[in-house]
Amino acid sequence: PSSRDPDRVIEPIIVIEEDNVNPVVTLSSPANNSVVKNKSVSFTFNVEENRSIDYCVLNVGNDSNTYTGIVKGENTINYTFANDELLDWNISCIDSSGNIGVSPTQFLNVDFNLYQIKTCVELQDMNKALDGNYVLLNSFDCSTDTSSGGKLYNEGLGFEPIGTDSNPFLGTLDGNNFTISGLNINRSTNNVGLFGVVETGVGLVISNLNLLGVNISGGNYVGGLVGKYGSAGVGGNIFNIKVDGSVNGTNYVGGVFGDLRGNLNFSGVAARIKSDDITVNATGSYVGGLAGNVYNFEVIRSSSLGNVIGSSYVGGLVGSVAGSGSTSIISNSYSRVNVTGSTNQAIGGLVGSLGSNYSGSTSLTNSYSSG
Repeated sequence: PSSRDPDRVIEPIIVIEEDNVNPVVTLSSPANNSVVKNKSVSFTFNVEENRSIDYCVLNVGNDSNTYTGIVKGENTINYTFANDELLDWNISCIDSSGNIGVSPTQFLNVDFNLYQIKTCVELQDMNKALDGNYVLLNSFDCSTDTSSGGKLYNEGLGFEPIGTDSNPFLGTLDGNNFTISGLNINRSTNNVGLFGVVETGVGLVISNLNLLGVNISGGNYVGGLVGKYGSAGVGGNIFNIKVDGSVNGTNYVGGVFGDLRGNLNFSGVAARIKSDDITVNATGSYVGGLAGNVYNFEVIRSSSLGNVIGSSYVGGLVGSVAGSGSTSIISNSYSRVNVTGSTNQAIGGLVGSLGSNYSGSTSLTNSYSSG
């Protein structure tokens, strides 16, 4: 018979499972072949991994940077560019077992330098680069160029609005607190203003601009600044704008905006917008001293002064305000406008109609009208 040691301790056998599975890294944004207009770019990516992540490396062109604190799931890395570049990028991640996962490579065009505008002709040339970032270097007068004999007379049509439904303006404009005077547009088409159609995403889009003595006529969607403005992403904001003069059209007509819209998830913001000594004359509906229609947008610290004439949904500040999904807000704003509505349907000194659709909401706070 075999003898056994009663004091012998039997050690358990521990089997360590070898991890040889690489992390899976997928890129979310910016999308492949995107054009970004800011120096600071957020790179978003997802990591699938059974174990913990030691670190990840962002490879941007010839530059590589290491980041810790990466978690399983979605992550964001912020990176600042020094210059405009056309480059490729990817992200590689290393787990606690030393396995490496590398994302597919994508391409990115970083273009944040500003086009400089000094004349009305250069302003018109914005139509040649609708995704550019622009800045005014001085004030200038468009009356000579857009009148008979001028370079932008166009047989009486005057200045050609920047952006259309099929090719909208996608860039930015900083007026640098300068003034554009005497802008003449005389068209029967839709989407008329300095900008015809603006479709934008994130951040400040149009700012610090004065438009004085405008004389603008069109069909539907007519505004002193923008005929039709649509914000597709978070923000798409407008700040510190002043317009005076005459704006004429049919439906969706406003001293600054014909139609001002955010998207279903995020309201855009228009702040410190003024239409001073403005005359808005429309034969149809959705007519306002500042905007004909506001939808999923916030209008803050804004005002209108002058005269507004329309058929229905006519307001001294805004013809109609509505929300669907996100919120429309009018706050800390006023109008001193003589308002005339030929049908007496939805006519108001401040807002013609205030309502919401579906899950959206609207609000009117600390605002008033007189006139």
